[in-house]
Amino acid sequence: MMSECHLVRRILRNQKSQTNLGSSPACRTLLALFVFVAILFSGTGTVRGLEWPAVDWQNNPDGDWPDLADFKASAWVVYDREREQPILAYHDEQPLYPASTTKIMTAILALEHLKPDQELMASADAVALTSGSSKIGLKAGEVMKVRDLLAGLMLASGNDAANVLAEAIDGNLVDFAQRMNQKAKELGMEQTHFCNPSGLHEDAHVTSARDLAVLADYAMDNDQFRALVGRHTYILPATNM
Repeated sequence: MMSECHLVRRILRNQKSQTNLGSSPACRTLLALFVFVAILFSGTGTVRGLEWPAVDWQNNPDGDWPDLADFKASAWVVYDREREQPILAYHDEQPLYPASTTKIMTAILALEHLKPDQELMASADAVALTSGSSKIGLKAGEVMKVRDLLAGLMLASGNDAANVLAEAIDGNLVDFAQRMNQKAKELGMEQTHFCNPSGLHEDAHVTSARDLAVLADYAMDNDQFRALVGRHTYILPATNM
């Protein structure tokens, strides 16, 4: 499964021009996440409602594991779904900024509330992004199916795609963020608070390694989500623009 994640993901827009997104910072973030998911979430099971290590690991567990001294992340979790138990955890409840991993929640809510073939029109607000935002280049008035927006969301880390999906579900980003937080509460994500559907930085937009593991576990139980993040490439069909 890991080999499927060590690859360059790209979107071919309108079958005419190619955009290689594998070298973009946003895409690298999501690729790293999918490698994380591939390692943690082979097999079946659930991370919700289980006991977690009360203290940080100080020594390597049994088996062929990297030296813990080589782990550079400030917080992380390794969870075995087959055994239904965490294997390693380090600062797993520390509040951190989730950035584009936020889009896992946006994607799963879109899959649960919208139909794949449903056509959505991008509003002017949805495509009015701050400088430096990752995007798929949607224009105001452009119409795209949910399945294509989801590909733009998860493979290209498109903030514009995130906004369009959020508006389709709740009409505006504020109400959608409330829905995200309600879902997080239902899943037991105790260190998480979402402010927007894309992961754009806000001081109050936080989560933890443990909560991300909970969310990723839930998302990977969804066949459509699992198929989406396992894709190598995706061709966006021509739109009205």
